[in-house]
Amino acid sequence: MVAASLVVTSGAIAAGTAKPPVFGGDPVAGKIKLEAERCLECHDANGQDSSNGPLNKFATLSGQYPGYIVKQVQDFRHERRHYDFMTMMAGTLSDTDLFDIAAYFGTGKKMQADGGVDSPVARKLFQNGDPARAVIACVACHGVRGQGAVAANVIYPVIGGQQWSYLEQQLRDWRSGERKNSPGNVMNGIAKSLTDEELLALSHYIAGL
Repeated sequence: MVAASLVVTSGAIAAGTAKPPVFGGDPVAGKIKLEAERCLECHDANGQDSSNGPLNKFATLSGQYPGYIVKQVQDFRHERRHYDFMTMMAGTLSDTDLFDIAAYFGTGKKMQADGGVDSPVARKLFQNGDPARAVIACVACHGVRGQGAVAANVIYPVIGGQQWSYLEQQLRDWRSGERKNSPGNVMNGIAKSLTDEELLALSHYIAGL
């Protein structure tokens, strides 16, 4: 059922015509709340990775759909996604504060990662998938520029410009089953069909979008 719905909505998503939802958080209040809620420790004031290491460990949140951020925090809170620090933070964050902080990050500039590398293999997977392995094209959910979309009450996140090392780790977690909070577990099925080389190539390609 998930695969079928992706096919139906892929035209609007890939073309970038799917509309984001109206979001009720207060970005001005959210900016003020960042420090008190310790968001700055991982994502800094601009929603960027603050790990300051050669490999970025944390998600870039600047320009992300606020509703997607809310869903991920709620998934940490209810143990549908696992990372000890985020689970602790999610458990202490009120819904009002979460909505405000997500709204603030959502107003940020478009993600722009370092380390973007074009690759014919990655480009083909991103644009066309691989039907022989039941690998759905990334554009079907995330759009031709990785801009994400909202369709059929599902928020497909912005991934274009995300840090490549974060993307690679998430794909590995989807493949291993460590992470399994996508609609119908569609990301687990896709990632399991990809090789290590393809995961790395896709991560660098998406980072450069």
